[in-house]
Amino acid sequence: MGDVQIEVRRSGCADWPYEIAGEMTLAAPLAVLTLPVVFVLNRLTHLLVFRLGWTLHIWHKGRFEKVRYRNKAAALADVDRQRALAAEWPPPEPGQRVRLPPRRLSRTS
Repeated sequence: MGDVQIEVRRSGCADWPYEIAGEMTLAAPLAVLTLPVVFVLNRLTHLLVFRLGWTLHIWHKGRFEKVRYRNKAAALADVDRQRALAAEWPPPEPGQRVRLPPRRLSRTS
């Protein structure tokens, strides 16, 4: 169904729309003021909560998994092993058909 996609990310860092600071909108001045704060909060979360950890995000056969590592070197060293493990995932089970109750049509005179 496709290849295994693996992405290495910092644990605890949110994907913020940093590109909105460059757009000329009414929100641009507010974004310019808040983006440094958001950036610092991202880094503090990465440092204090996740203790500088890294995460592998793995997508394959309609499934998503996350595997956390203590440091980036360990995460990068394990990419090939995780790719091989993901290739062995079974295909997703087919979903059950949903049967909706019959619609009652109202009679209007």
